[in-house]
Amino acid sequence: MTATPAGSPIVDTARRAGTIVGMIRKLIDGAMRRSIQELITPQFEAIGLQFQAIGLRLDKMDARLEDTNTRLTAMGARLDQRIDTVSSTVVALGNRLDKRIDDLTVTVTATGNRLDQRIDDLTATVAAMGNRLDQRIDTLGERLGTRIDTLSARIDLLSP
Repeated sequence: MTATPAGSPIVDTARRAGTIVGMIRKLIDGAMRRSIQELITPQFEAIGLQFQAIGLRLDKMDARLEDTNTRLTAMGARLDQRIDTVSSTVVALGNRLDKRIDDLTVTVTATGNRLDQRIDDLTATVAAMGNRLDQRIDTLGERLGTRIDTLSARIDLLSP
C-alpha cells in the first residue's frame, strides 16, 4: 500500500466521514439518552409522587401519634391527681377512724368499768339483803318460837 498524502481528497473525505460518523454517534447517543430519559422520567415521577403520598401519610400518622401521646400524658397526669386525692382521702379517713377507735376504746373501757362497779354494788346489795333477810328470819323464828312457847304454856294451863 502506498501512503496517501495528507492534503489528498481521500484523506479529507475520510476525515469528514469520521467527523460525520462521530456526529451521527452523538446524535444517536443523545436520542437514546432522550428516549431512555423520556421513558424513565415518568416512572421516576410516579415513584416520586408515591413517595410524597407515603411521606404525607407518615406525617399524618406522626401528628396523630403526637396527639395521642399528648392526650395520654394529660390523662396520666389527671389520673395521678385523682390517685393522690383518693390516697389523701383514705389517709385522712384512716386517721379519723384511728381517733374514733381510740375514743370508742376509751368509752368501752369506761363503760366496762362502770358496769363492773355496778355489778359489784348490786352484789353487795343482794348480799346485804340476804344478811338482813337472814336476820329477819332469825328474828321471826325467835319471835314465833317465843309465841309458840307462850301459846303452849297457856294450853298447858287450860288443860285439866
